[in-house]
Amino acid sequence: MPGPNSLGPRGFLTDEEKKDMPKVTKDLIFRILSYLKPYWFQFV
Repeated sequence: MPGPNSLGPRGFLTDEEKKDMPKVTKDLIFRILSYLKPYWFQFV
């Protein structure tokens, strides 16, 4: 069991993994939320 200060498996990224991280933009967030729009009342 990891300790309280452990970052888990994503805590130790190599330089290559850090460079290849996906870019999360405002447009991407809005696109994802637009996919959830028809199901909004199921989440409430």
